Amino acid sequence: MEEHTTLHVEIDHEDGNRYVVHVYEVVAHDDISHTATYGWYTVTKDSGKIEDMME
Repeated sequence: MEEHTTLHVEIDHEDGNRYVVHVYEVVAHDDISHTATYGWYTVTKDSGKIEDMME
């Protein structure tokens, strides 16, 4: 992640005992921008276990 300073990692919401995390970058071309999603993950609060929601 240190190499990718433009990535955003944010907790989108909580789902019971898990956080739902969105990893993305905002890509701008001229006056137009869009979100490029790298992944959606769940993180279990108790154990810290990470699961990829896109697999």
